Amino acid sequence: MIKSPDATTESYYDMEVSWINPAAEGPDSKQTFTATTGLTRSVYFGVVNSELDHDGSEITYKTWQRMVLPTPYTRIPSMSVLTYLWRDDGEEETVGIEFESENNVYELEAEDTYDYSSSAYYRVIGQYSGVYPSGVTQPSYNGICSTDWEYVS
Repeated sequence: MIKSPDATTESYYDMEVSWINPAAEGPDSKQTFTATTGLTRSVYFGVVNSELDHDGSEITYKTWQRMVLPTPYTRIPSMSVLTYLWRDDGEEETVGIEFESENNVYELEAEDTYDYSSSAYYRVIGQYSGVYPSGVTQPSYNGICSTDWEYVS
């Protein structure tokens, strides 16, 4: 059964939505990006996050992004992700970097590992961007996300 435009619109009002409380979010919280199409009013929505994990003497760091709406498998013309690993042992410096860029994708991740030999604070800073399909209001997006400093020993 095909719903009328009014019935479809009404179903959106009945849809349960879980809003993020910005006051409860920290600097390592997931970021989002959104846009809409003018004619069909389709919403494009995605999430981005940077992550840091360590095991033994190896740190894994990554930044990823993926589409959520209109579907988790909605492909867009282009996505790029750049992730940096920063170390602070009294002096801040970039100790790792990884870049990925692809066309016609719904998700993308830049990940790498770093072998550390001394204890220090580490954090991940990620930059992301993408291009929406033709006709979408706001033709492209970009932003930055990061983790908190984490002591790794």
